[in-house]
Amino acid sequence: MVLCYLVCGISAFVALFIYSKCSPLYPFNDWYDANVFFTMGKGMVRGRVIYAELYDHKGPYLYLLYGIGYLISHCDFYGIFLLEVISLFLFLVFSYRTICLYAERPALWFMPVYCIGIVISGAFVHGGSLEEFSLSMLSYALYSILRLLKTGEIKTGTVVINGFLAGVLFWSKFTLVGAHAVFFLIMVFYFWKAGQRREAIHLGLVFAGAVILATVPWLIYFGIHNAYASWFGTYLWDNIYSYPTDKFSFGKTLRNIVVLPKAFLIRKGNLMFTAPIILGAVGYLFLPGKITQIGILERITVFAMAGGLAAGQYIGGADQSYYGLPLAIFGILFPICALLLKWTCFSDFAKSPFWGMAVSMVVLGISSVAGYPISDNTYLLGVSKAELPQFRFAEQIRQAGGEEQTILNYGFLDCGIYTVLDQVPDVYYFCSTNLNYDKIVSVQDKYLKDQITRYVVSWKPYQCDAEELLQPSVLTEYYELKDYCDHYMECYYYTYALWERK
Repeated sequence: MVLCYLVCGISAFVALFIYSKCSPLYPFNDWYDANVFFTMGKGMVRGRVIYAELYDHKGPYLYLLYGIGYLISHCDFYGIFLLEVISLFLFLVFSYRTICLYAERPALWFMPVYCIGIVISGAFVHGGSLEEFSLSMLSYALYSILRLLKTGEIKTGTVVINGFLAGVLFWSKFTLVGAHAVFFLIMVFYFWKAGQRREAIHLGLVFAGAVILATVPWLIYFGIHNAYASWFGTYLWDNIYSYPTDKFSFGKTLRNIVVLPKAFLIRKGNLMFTAPIILGAVGYLFLPGKITQIGILERITVFAMAGGLAAGQYIGGADQSYYGLPLAIFGILFPICALLLKWTCFSDFAKSPFWGMAVSMVVLGISSVAGYPISDNTYLLGVSKAELPQFRFAEQIRQAGGEEQTILNYGFLDCGIYTVLDQVPDVYYFCSTNLNYDKIVSVQDKYLKDQITRYVVSWKPYQCDAEELLQPSVLTEYYELKDYCDHYMECYYYTYALWERK
């Protein structure tokens, strides 16, 4: 397994170093979501109470992750990049170990090419998404349950880890727990059917206890700060009742669960990693058991886990480009089927570890170069920090001096100005999210009227001149336009503006 660790580690580092905007190779990760997470995590580790003093609607474990990234590196995403590498490395290792359940010596070369396929896809977006970080946890769950079905054994520690990770996912984004719910049900069913009912009950309680264990830190945290209402009201109530785009009906719900994942899988920008998922799923489901030795319960488990993930992500009708990324854990179905069909190219044909490593590195090199024109992120390579509005505005704020350098990100998601300035916002609605947008902007309008912050950053979702920026009037009445510039991101140009209190 040492060779596996080397190949997976190098593949994860190279792929993310070239294609993630969190990488030191890039001037900045300008993705709004990543900056919101970073601001919330920074606020938490610097003493602010999330949900009660800073508003966003993702889960506390995600903010803790970004808080750790902030502690590693304050004004950039280098800490997040390190965490990305660790997470992707673990995903690749568990994926390879899952393949090993079906073959003694599978070739390692598939791991680097599949890794590159994921990070250059449209689903990877800019780097740093929760869906990306979930891959390591989900792949471990898939490996653990298939190992149980193959060997008939599972360690209590494995159940504890999976239960705890289920809790972590629930308190990060609860729509991602479908795979772990299937893990729990299949595990209990397996032992119950085998007549080991006491073991089934025992392991079920262990799993549930581990989920509760993952919840305890937040019960303590929000209890100390008397913020249970803010926690549950924001993370659970708002996400359940404010976020879905469709009113509930059986027909619409079924359509969301079927049509949206299908559209994701066949989307051109995702085919680099979804093609193996599709081909592998067809083979895993339909290849005869006499040839593959794949049991009925294994097939049910895999497709139930995939269905659980898809249902959780798409049931509300929203369709963000990264929602389907967790399905990447099923890409290993393709080499599994290929190995069971005796395709020699997927077997370890190398005569020594050296040649196995050499082949894998050649494949990694070719894939890395081939992926460069495909990735949506590489346009930012070579761009200097001074060209980005976040750094341009931050420099002007620093040069202006003064004790007060407070700022408000007005009317749109966090553009990264708080990150570059290493600021914790002074207001609750420090940016405008896509959840309760009208309510948030109305409160931010009051911030402007009260002139709570010295500076304001606003935007227009298109290129415009200074005259068009002089709206809304509530902004121009209390603040003076200092600078503005265009910024290219996600195939569009936007205009960012810096304002100072009159």
